[in-house]
Amino acid sequence: LGLPFLVAWPAGGILAGIFGLVSSLPALRLAGAYLAMVSIAFNVVVEQILIHWTELTGGPIGLPAIPRASFGGIVLDERAMLALIVFVAALTVYGCTALQQSQWGRALMAMGENELAAKSLGINTIRLKAIVFWLASIIAGLAGGLYAHSMQYVSPDIGTLFASFTFVLMLVLGGINTSWGPLIG
Repeated sequence: LGLPFLVAWPAGGILAGIFGLVSSLPALRLAGAYLAMVSIAFNVVVEQILIHWTELTGGPIGLPAIPRASFGGIVLDERAMLALIVFVAALTVYGCTALQQSQWGRALMAMGENELAAKSLGINTIRLKAIVFWLASIIAGLAGGLYAHSMQYVSPDIGTLFASFTFVLMLVLGGINTSWGPLIG
């Protein structure tokens, strides 16, 4: 679209958040394995749409020649882009750690341990799930924007089912209830 990085990057995060929230609506009343199955099915459907919508995504070939990120006309080289990615990752880990230690984080942990018990304590689990989908989608959208500008290329094969399983494996190996776990895994 030719938008500057400082406009396109946050807009991508916001757009991803909106899509994440909308896509979560049918799944909000589900839990456990059923929620996982709906998420996997949604991933497969979106992947197929992106592969076949060649006018928007370039299809299986993808979108090459994405310009490098720039701030005020200063184009970031590979080293500066890596520094930006590390900074954003550290900020994200800090934000997730702060969330985990907050009242919302305790509600999330309660919901993760036993959703029925969390409901009995007055936690609105449906609203909480919607917020989690929204926040996770924003983070994923911002990460995708950094990835696209770093690699200068993006294609639908980045978000395959195999990639999703890889991310889950990273989470499990690193530690599910930690902020640093996904980075370590």
